[in-house]
Amino acid sequence: MNSKTILVIGGYGSTGKILVRLLLDQTDAQVVVAGRNGGKAKKFAESLQSTRVTSTVADASDIASLEKAFAEADLALSAGTVTGYIDLMTKAAISTGTDFMDIHFQGAVYTTLKELESDIRAAGRCFITQAGCHPGLSYLMIKKSAPSFDLYKKAVVGMAMSLKADDIGSVTSFIEDLQDYQSLSFRNGKWGKNYDSETFDFGPPFGVKKGYPIFLEEIREAPEIFGLESTGIYAASVNWVVDFVVLPLALLLGAVRKGAGIKTLARIAVWWDTRFPPKFTAVTLLLNAEGEKEGKPVRASLKIEHEDAYYLTAAPVVACLKQYLEKSPGPGLHMMGHICDPGLLFADLEDMGIRIKAGPSSAGSM
Repeated sequence: MNSKTILVIGGYGSTGKILVRLLLDQTDAQVVVAGRNGGKAKKFAESLQSTRVTSTVADASDIASLEKAFAEADLALSAGTVTGYIDLMTKAAISTGTDFMDIHFQGAVYTTLKELESDIRAAGRCFITQAGCHPGLSYLMIKKSAPSFDLYKKAVVGMAMSLKADDIGSVTSFIEDLQDYQSLSFRNGKWGKNYDSETFDFGPPFGVKKGYPIFLEEIREAPEIFGLESTGIYAASVNWVVDFVVLPLALLLGAVRKGAGIKTLARIAVWWDTRFPPKFTAVTLLLNAEGEKEGKPVRASLKIEHEDAYYLTAAPVVACLKQYLEKSPGPGLHMMGHICDPGLLFADLEDMGIRIKAGPSSAGSM
């Protein structure tokens, strides 16, 4: 594994701290904790007591600040609530000859990167987007289960999540995600709006839950690649205040003006979880797949779970970076789910304490 320097923007945030620790534990990379607040970055870096970690200021809204920070790194990893500055970060990476990776869900991020893709490729830079668990793992789960079938017909991924909303920044980012929500799934040979639910038996602690479609760009090409007749990503409920207050208001206000009311809704969610904390915290992703093997109907399942949503976001990013450090996918814009070897990535996730269980394929009616 080649020793490189990885700059983590937002490296002192909820997910950023875990990313930094895992990078130090899982790779031999030099790690730079970065963000707008240099004092917070320095304090966290010093607390790790490692000769492989330093800190710097990287203000995502200031191109000069970004270029100064990026110039000292081989790869910049955007892990903060800075999605509105993806164009500046891209330009800084190109001008300094730095590779780039982000963990951002928002469709606007991918749209911006696609518009700049020719510049990214011309500069010889490797950009990895849609990294994390959701997106990030959904496509890899579908890909990992493909060998179970001679004829792959259906692959749906459900996600159930319960977490304590005690970080305003992370909750704000989550609500921004809600305003980018698209209710799309693939049926009858095309992508289209769909408000029908899928039922998932997540097992303890969630049990059986209904999930509703939420489109992730990473699976857009899955039907063509795997020959699927039906596929989609389905999100189960978080809690009633999110389901019936935060989510409807986020969608309503977002339709009026992008970003409207986000901070107020984030405060509501944090206040609620502080006053009425969840009974448990956990995240579970479950793939239910159907098809045929040797002419017989077959079902397969794959479950990934952990108690900490931030950890389950960070661990796949680090597992992906381990593959990048071994062999870069080369210049261009890549999605994490498309470039990673699922077998290697899932093995690394298990080494990092993520529980993964593949259900035995079984013949039966579908």
